[in-house]
Amino acid sequence: MPLTRLELVMLDSGEIALRRSDDEAALVEIKFAQELLDFIVEDQLDIAKVMIDAGIARVTELQSEGAPIADELFETPSTLH
Repeated sequence: MPLTRLELVMLDSGEIALRRSDDEAALVEIKFAQELLDFIVEDQLDIAKVMIDAGIARVTELQSEGAPIADELFETPSTLH
């Protein structure tokens, strides 16, 4: 299977999207509230990258543990505080 490059891009809406470099469709979109944007100013792309990296690392861990990832994707979402 060929590797696909992923890229983080700033959309016209101000959201940050993770997408394949050969496709316009977003795999993940991150939208920061204006209150947070006022605080993080120009660091939003760096913060989004760290968030995406953490998600990819966790999926990799789950796969190596043999966890049923598809089942976890369809669980009732929970909110972390």
